[in-house]
Amino acid sequence: QNPVIKYKLKKEEQKQLLMITLAAQLRIALLEEKQESAEELVKLIEEELLSIDFCSPYRGDVYLQLAAFYHLAEENNMGMNLTKKALIDYQDLGLSEKKAHAYIELSAIMLAEEKIKDAHDYLILSLRLFPERFRFPHNKLQLLVCTGICYYLQGNISKSLQLSIEALTLAQEAGKRDWELLSLFFAGRIYFDLGLHENAQTHFLKGLTLISMYTIKNARKVLMAWL
Repeated sequence: QNPVIKYKLKKEEQKQLLMITLAAQLRIALLEEKQESAEELVKLIEEELLSIDFCSPYRGDVYLQLAAFYHLAEENNMGMNLTKKALIDYQDLGLSEKKAHAYIELSAIMLAEEKIKDAHDYLILSLRLFPERFRFPHNKLQLLVCTGICYYLQGNISKSLQLSIEALTLAQEAGKRDWELLSLFFAGRIYFDLGLHENAQTHFLKGLTLISMYTIKNARKVLMAWL
């Protein structure tokens, strides 16, 4: 017999394993745009959360995944409440980088609500936690892009462009193709606003090349609109 199967998990560990599994399944359902599956998983997760009365990083991660579901459903108040719950768990456990990630998620919700100053304030809090290095490239990429968007909306185009190029370089180095595509589009959009249409076209065309090499949904029509 497999020793992993033979090992008897404690009740608390069983709950954590179940939550991790359900959260991973929800993430996949959202990425694959399977709405019905996502809604069913959300119901299961919310029922399981009622039986978890202990603080753990996994519970925080589940809160964030649920928040992503509600954010995509444009239920930003629910997304905000869940993200704050995750932040409290991370604070209690002293998990600085996860706290930084939660602040970035709060910023993204504020951007969706067009509350630019609040969004920028959350990003500053995130940056203070990790001024130099992030263990996970995804977190640093999200920080760079959200901060760049804030500067763009506040009219600081040069700073916004600087951050979009920094995000693009990191995405390429880390092999994060979805973030690479987003950064290419963001930089191209800024170049277009600056009247540097040749630079903009170069970035949009690179984005189309990326789409042809990797399966990235719903991106071609956006890029084509700018060419």
